[in-house]
Amino acid sequence: MAYFAVLATNQPPLTNLLISLAFGVGQIIIGAGMVVYTASKGRWHQLRFFGLAVLGAWIACSGITELIVSGAELLAQQSRALSVAQAAQMRAAADQAFLVASIILLLVLAAFPLLARLGARKPAHQTPSVPGEDAFPGE
Repeated sequence: MAYFAVLATNQPPLTNLLISLAFGVGQIIIGAGMVVYTASKGRWHQLRFFGLAVLGAWIACSGITELIVSGAELLAQQSRALSVAQAAQMRAAADQAFLVASIILLLVLAAFPLLARLGARKPAHQTPSVPGEDAFPGE
């Protein structure tokens, strides 16, 4: 219970919370942009672009966590819609979710060689490369 009393007296000022919210939105935009850029260019087979996409996803997850935490603190401080204890619980849950997302993204990054190998396989039937050439000879 003493923890919540300290939390209640050491709340960040409104300006800091608003900056944190803006920072979270920026992280989401930049992170999602990195993922979309990699996906739209179809270059995820290259390690540097795959790494860029994973990093972008991690940055976006960080921004979502920042929005949840700062939003909960803002609600607890300004509107009293949340209690200090509820805001602390939301922070803990958001931090745990971010940890899980970070571990999953690390596993995805570690699986890159397998994913790249699977993505590099050619389909069994390809379209003809020369116009007029029969794609399936003998049919």
